[in-house]
Amino acid sequence: MPPRAKKKRATDSPKQPPGLAEWQPPPAKRSNSLMTLPAELRNHVYEDVLVDSRPIRMFRDNGGRDRSQSTKRKRTPWREPELLAVSKAIRAETSTIYYRGNDFDIEVYLPDIADLCRRIRRLVERYGIRPFRSLRIVIPDADWSELRYGRLLGLLFYQTGLQAGPGVGTGAARAGFKETQVLCTKYVKIEAALRAVIEIGRKSAREGWDQWRMEVEIDRWLEMCLANKDKSSASKAWKSVVKV
Repeated sequence: MPPRAKKKRATDSPKQPPGLAEWQPPPAKRSNSLMTLPAELRNHVYEDVLVDSRPIRMFRDNGGRDRSQSTKRKRTPWREPELLAVSKAIRAETSTIYYRGNDFDIEVYLPDIADLCRRIRRLVERYGIRPFRSLRIVIPDADWSELRYGRLLGLLFYQTGLQAGPGVGTGAARAGFKETQVLCTKYVKIEAALRAVIEIGRKSAREGWDQWRMEVEIDRWLEMCLANKDKSSASKAWKSVVKV
């Protein structure tokens, strides 16, 4: 006769695998305490963190320029504060405060102007024709052989309607600039040529020209600048060229 199976008593507890007794459930995720604040208080926090009384400088030169290589590795890239990357909800609330609340001083070489124009165009699409409190584009060490890249500035102002203020002359960056300014820190004549390209873009937008006509006008005008670049900036010939 087979032995009877031992009855399991109610007090017996099931055996647990080794280590299971020490297991604890993970703590519940905390809610985003910043988003629980009233919107008015959140805006005060954002302004304290993001708005600076000094111009925010980007694409600054970190050394000598090697024209045979890309210059992107030699300057600070376009960076945004870490707060804008916390979440989509926080970015939606902070990006406008960051861009419209600050002055931006951007230094970029003419061959690298395309990337900057793309970024500005995206910001205008999101925040309108005044995405910055003010913007200054500084083009150092410009060369006549690179002037063709300046046509991208004319296209930028043609497509976006950005408002361009008068240039402030050559020299080091300084605070207090308004609107959007473009200047060359070395050659006054190239600075005048680039500002005239921008004015052609703005004029084309005001008068309803199509993009093809605007680009043809800029290319024709740049050829005139290159043909007269050796003439004195005070000469009547040069003044007639840069007058748009």
